[in-house]
Amino acid sequence: MPSVKDEFERLKWLMNQGKQNERVTPAVLVKEAAANRVKNDGPKPKTRFIFDTGSPHAYSLLNKYKDLVLEICVNKSIGVDMLIRAWDELLFDDAAKLKAWLSEAE
Repeated sequence: MPSVKDEFERLKWLMNQGKQNERVTPAVLVKEAAANRVKNDGPKPKTRFIFDTGSPHAYSLLNKYKDLVLEICVNKSIGVDMLIRAWDELLFDDAAKLKAWLSEAE
């Protein structure tokens, strides 16, 4: 992922190539964007969670377990809360566990 400096240099290069009037997507500060997603405030907080799994197998498994939890819980709000709690307890409750788990996966 490019740094702000890298993006600045790329934009300067584009300007030198005569593309100063072309439309571009705005640069996004990754940590700031992540913090804003977590905060999720404003007049219309988001409710849709989009996640590119990177593989067909991971996509299938995530849907399998999501569907299973939602089927068991019947109430979608309770099911979503259960999925969040499961992630929280397994991964984010203890940073040391997460780091160890990631080390094992490599």
